[in-house]
Amino acid sequence: MRFQAYAAQKYHVLESRDPILAYRVHRGHFCPNDAGWTCLFAFFAFDSPRIPGTSQYYLQHRYEPHFTTRVAKEPSTLSGWRDDGTFVALDVPLPGTCKYSVDFMTRDVETRAAQMEMSRIWAEDTWEPWVEKIAFYAYPAPTILFAPPRNGALY
Repeated sequence: MRFQAYAAQKYHVLESRDPILAYRVHRGHFCPNDAGWTCLFAFFAFDSPRIPGTSQYYLQHRYEPHFTTRVAKEPSTLSGWRDDGTFVALDVPLPGTCKYSVDFMTRDVETRAAQMEMSRIWAEDTWEPWVEKIAFYAYPAPTILFAPPRNGALY
């Protein structure tokens, strides 16, 4: 019998509604406690793209016209996108894993007006105007949710 182990990192998925809806993915054991951002959930993903039965995902963001995240199996070559790194996740479920979807939206949530594509990683059912693009499986990670400081006050 042969045992194999692979290095994994913790990823936090955060949401902001200030000034508009936005998502970001933060790699690291600790979740940032930035004003205006709320941690939704966390998961463990692998570092190495050479693990059988996995796919590599690219994380990118841009600031214009507002903060937008992109999650995809290939990096964008369009100008304005900045690389945040990559992670590797399972293509099929294994015992203990959860399904996460990579959703995208091209219409404003409120007005349904056309806008630049926005992505998110989601742990629940996808609803309109979001559309599920791809899904992956990963091990859920524990999170401790703190409210962000109010008016610059310290805890």
